[in-house]
Amino acid sequence: MSEPNALNLVWKYIGRYIFPWAGKSFEKISGRKLTMLLDESHDLKKRYPLRVNDLKNHFASRPHYNLVQKIEKHFRQDEGQFGPYLKSGSWDDGMSKADKEFWEDEAARHWVFGCNTIDSRILPFDAIFRSLDMNYCTPEKPIQDITEAGPSPFKRQGYIFLGVSERESVLQMNNGAEGKKQVFQFHYRYPMIGGVFPIGFCLDELVEIAQGLYLGQLIYATDLMEPFHSSVDPDKFKYRLFGYFMLLDNDWEYHRQAIKLDTFKG
Repeated sequence: MSEPNALNLVWKYIGRYIFPWAGKSFEKISGRKLTMLLDESHDLKKRYPLRVNDLKNHFASRPHYNLVQKIEKHFRQDEGQFGPYLKSGSWDDGMSKADKEFWEDEAARHWVFGCNTIDSRILPFDAIFRSLDMNYCTPEKPIQDITEAGPSPFKRQGYIFLGVSERESVLQMNNGAEGKKQVFQFHYRYPMIGGVFPIGFCLDELVEIAQGLYLGQLIYATDLMEPFHSSVDPDKFKYRLFGYFMLLDNDWEYHRQAIKLDTFKG
């Protein structure tokens, strides 16, 4: 018989109280917002001074701020994946019409803006999480109304990410001789996202295993000394699988609660 997993035991008795994750929320994203969150230009401080200042002033986001500083010093000579569409300037300062059209199309076809959602157990630690996560916030009223009417209400959003479709898996275990597996990815790594350490090393992948039911893989880069840049071969970051998770739509969530599967009673 195998020994009990120590990390699972810690999470069971402690972890769910200090980070009561309740799922993920997804919203459409504008081309304008997408350009900022994917930008790896050398003048990020000039392009987005308020955003970079937030990175600097939130201690837990310092890895992202350090990445901004490295980019400013041209630590990579190669352009990022979307560099050609950011050369003309930021959205509000010089971007060409053609580039704006590219970004609007890219946002509409491939990307969503995501947040991790947190239930009411987080409220006693509200001030702490606000100081740690620059993206931590109370959902806007229309979103709050929707969640209150659903099976799993949540009170806060944070740990933002970008969801993107039709990407090649970064895990060798997912790929074979026939080619690389196409997956949906959750990106936390781009500098302007500004996640809490160590979330900036995370790149989740998931696939739909039934209508409205998704199996995800929690993936972290294990080479912490290799700064992220989208021009770098993912293999250099030494991504490793750290666990699995599931995402359920409302219908599946009602079923989960009905059979009392992993439901916390607080």
